[in-house]
Amino acid sequence: MLPPWIQDRLGHVTAGYSSTHLATAYDDLSQRYRSSANKRGFLSSLEVIAYIGARLPATFACIQRCLNELPGGYSPTSTRYRMWSRNGYLGLYGSF
Repeated sequence: MLPPWIQDRLGHVTAGYSSTHLATAYDDLSQRYRSSANKRGFLSSLEVIAYIGARLPATFACIQRCLNELPGGYSPTSTRYRMWSRNGYLGLYGSF
């Protein structure tokens, strides 16, 4: 599960788009990626936002699980955790 501050930010970023537009953009991106030898990536900001909305929760969960498997795990004060914090290395909070 995403921390509340990431959920809030994700909701803010996607608020201006309908779920239909986001789903269509994500489907277009996925089909283009699967069918093209030339994997051009994102063609619009809508595709970027759709991708983030679709993939961020699972990506976050995978990384969180991996961090938990490290010796000593992680805590909100650890260096490893700060890379996901709102003021951390990734700068996710406020970067959209």
